Amino acid sequence: MKGNINQLAKEKAYASGIVSVEVNPHGTSQYCSRCGCKGVRFKSLAGQRVAGKGGKLFLCSSCRYECHADFNASYYDDIGLFKPMRVDAETGYRYYAIDQLLRLNRILALKALGFELTQITACLDEELSPDALQGMLRLRQAKLQQHIQAEQEQLAHIEARLKYIEREGNNLSHEVVLKAVKS
Repeated sequence: MKGNINQLAKEKAYASGIVSVEVNPHGTSQYCSRCGCKGVRFKSLAGQRVAGKGGKLFLCSSCRYECHADFNASYYDDIGLFKPMRVDAETGYRYYAIDQLLRLNRILALKALGFELTQITACLDEELSPDALQGMLRLRQAKLQQHIQAEQEQLAHIEARLKYIEREGNNLSHEVVLKAVKS
């Protein structure tokens, strides 16, 4: 049946003069439509989350967004970021025009740079000047540099702790740190 639905959708699109592009569905619902991070699919059994490929529910491991996996895939449409040219009333199949591929490419490029969807919408809908886009990229660059610095500091603390453990061996159970306090 699945093959027939896809074939009928292609034929209907072709008859309407619409170019249809088939997307391999493998992995399309693994990434959060809100923040872009990888999430998990799960099903709910007796009120408990059970992870697995057959699950119809989605949970983002970063922003904790939770929804039906199919709704996750249609989020761009819901927020007006990337709307289909039309939606078939019978099948719910979304049709996109070939001239929408440029917008999709821009969305994916900005998302890959770490922009939030609200920022991407502003970039695309407000026709930002190159100077404004450059400013946004510099701000994003500064935030990433701060994040990297914080991660490097945390890594240095971990390395110091590992060296301490190697040096002290089994004597860790009585660890006490004395610090001088100014009065």
